[in-house]
Amino acid sequence: MEAIRPALEGRFDVAGIAVRPAFESMRAEALKYAPEETAAETGLHPSIVYREARAFAKAKIAMIVVGFALPKYSN
Repeated sequence: MEAIRPALEGRFDVAGIAVRPAFESMRAEALKYAPEETAAETGLHPSIVYREARAFAKAKIAMIVVGFALPKYSN
């Protein structure tokens, strides 16, 4: 798996359909919510958000668990 390098950005044609990687859509959405702009709503200082984002990015294995299946992971 180490040799695999997925395309994270770009536009591609798949069977005649123009597509782009999901990463591009997620990145565009995340850029709408800068930590400085969301501090009042979340109650988190931007430095905390940046620290956690860096820790998540450095992790070899990382997972965000949300939704009805949460008890399956915690019990």
